Amino acid sequence: MKVQHTLCWALPFFQFADAKVVGVSPEEQALYNTNKAGQWACLSNPDILLSPSQINDGICDCPDGSDEPGTSACVDTLESRLFYCENAGFKPRYIRGSLVNDGVCDCCDCSDEPGIEGMNVCKDLAKIFSAIAKVETQNYKSGQAKLKVHLEEFQIPLKLDEASTFNSTEQAILEEDIEALNDEMESLKNLLKKSKQNFYSKLEIENPSLLHFEKIDLNYLTTELKEVYGRIETTSRAYMTLMKILKELYMTYTEAQNDRVVNKNMDEFDVMMSRPEMKKVVADPDTDVEQLSQLLDYFNDELPAIFWDMESEFPADYVIKKAKFVMAMVDGKVNYMETLRDYIKEFAPLMADIAENYNVNFQDASVLSAVEAFDKYISQYSDITEGEKYELPQKFITEFNNLVDVIEQDVPELLADMEEGADTLNTGKGHKIGNLQARDADSPYGTLSTDLESLKEQIDKYENDIHSLAKDLKEKNTERDILLKLEEQETLLSQESGLTPEERATLKQATELVERMDDSSSTIVDTLDNYVYEISLNPLTPGAIFQREDKEHGSVVRIGTLSQLHLDKKANIAKFADHIKLEYSDDDIITHLFNESVTVGERSYLFDHLEEINSGLVFEYTNGEKCWNGPQRSAKLFMKCSDKFGIQNVYEKTKCSYIIEASGPLGCNLEYSNAAN
Repeated sequence: MKVQHTLCWALPFFQFADAKVVGVSPEEQALYNTNKAGQWACLSNPDILLSPSQINDGICDCPDGSDEPGTSACVDTLESRLFYCENAGFKPRYIRGSLVNDGVCDCCDCSDEPGIEGMNVCKDLAKIFSAIAKVETQNYKSGQAKLKVHLEEFQIPLKLDEASTFNSTEQAILEEDIEALNDEMESLKNLLKKSKQNFYSKLEIENPSLLHFEKIDLNYLTTELKEVYGRIETTSRAYMTLMKILKELYMTYTEAQNDRVVNKNMDEFDVMMSRPEMKKVVADPDTDVEQLSQLLDYFNDELPAIFWDMESEFPADYVIKKAKFVMAMVDGKVNYMETLRDYIKEFAPLMADIAENYNVNFQDASVLSAVEAFDKYISQYSDITEGEKYELPQKFITEFNNLVDVIEQDVPELLADMEEGADTLNTGKGHKIGNLQARDADSPYGTLSTDLESLKEQIDKYENDIHSLAKDLKEKNTERDILLKLEEQETLLSQESGLTPEERATLKQATELVERMDDSSSTIVDTLDNYVYEISLNPLTPGAIFQREDKEHGSVVRIGTLSQLHLDKKANIAKFADHIKLEYSDDDIITHLFNESVTVGERSYLFDHLEEINSGLVFEYTNGEKCWNGPQRSAKLFMKCSDKFGIQNVYEKTKCSYIIEASGPLGCNLEYSNAAN
């Protein structure tokens, strides 16, 4: 590295010094030549002339400290100045001027410490670095070989033209699949429309009540009910879990330890639980699940039996009242869910305060257990109180009201009111009719004709096929959108990060490879620090990271979903430096492999391009589960070269933002092959 200085006169007026100036690189020795009069001028203050003997004499004569490049005399300029270590036999480098004459040999030739003799370790370091390079290169070759196997297996060329169309093959196939699915979907919709028209026309003549019922979208109602009751059950379970944590802590914590935070929150909990309304709060997720099952039976079995089979265990008046009761019950459940959410908002901060601020020195077993349980609670229910008040969709209310209208209009004719003490008459066809006399065979409410039953079966089949196609189409469109997004991101990132054409090609190659690999090949599963991590690298899945406690029924957290792949050259060098520091800590060679710059805090590394065995591939995951009182989880995964996939380290850079250091063939840089061989 060169330090640039401005000279105020031409070099011909200088004569070369007889000896090297300590602390100055060969390229900058000329700056210390004297003029014809045998004098030397301070570099930034040429009016100040010194004799050669005043250079490195331990006295700071120049305001800029340039007369003392090899000593620590000029205190005010030490951090901004650099000392050149010649390090013959190893790697020349710069160190900060503040390290000179501090009693520690920072240069391997110990030239920064003139008072210390016989401490030159440069040749030893050269042997150590040579051994490290041999090991790292051999590891690279193993990873490179594995990467080539994957590329061949999934038919990706070793040399991918960076200017070629991004994911052209996948995009073309997807476009063809999407077009074919859309054509098939349109055809089925037309067939369904015609079948329904035919079905409704026949029903209008044969069974108008059934026609009214068939026009109700029961599929939508049941789908929405599953969504609503899923929310209700989760809210009930969250409330029940939170209250269990607080109640157990309240019953078992050691008040005498005088943990201010714990005692304060437990006193507040006691006051809150003493309110009269708390005795009436009920949260039973198992009952919620059972109630949903009963509602689904009502919509899928009970109502169709009335309109299709004219079968009911109850009179028409009861059926009508039940329909209205169901609507009121669902609406009441939704409102009560909001009540539970309000209670959760009240009580959760008590436990959150304890978890964040309790006195760790007391080691109260009850507190520790509660904090651990609350941590699991947050991983499962962190977003339970997020968002505005939930209300039933207007479409659901309208459709249900239409159903009630149909029931009120048609059920009294389908099921004559049961008189007290009357017997139910069996028609002999398995249908129970709620009056004393069986309906005439010519009645419009009798058994459907074979044609109508066949039409209904065909309609059901069309609807199922359309539902299946819609699911496939959604997946294909998602894959296409991801491919287009990756193309856009890759182009933008490669332009902004200054990637070379070879690096852009490497990024495209890695992206196409993870897209084509199957789940088993593109998923890393590893255990670290009592957690099992499952990491999917395929952006088309889309990939995700899950963290699970390594024990039975351990809680599971989604850290994030794969949002982009890119290369990060700067991070790659820093990660490689960390690897050398940790892997070869016994030799402490890393301190002799960095090169300081004139900017404090900036340094380069003297790895002889060894860091280029890693491609610098980074997987970014976003939109994970929300942390309690924090952001959504996210992660950056840095991939280094290896023949096997694995995870070396996971840590939080900031709250809920993770750094994952992993390894695998995807991290190998094929462009390094010539240097490696």
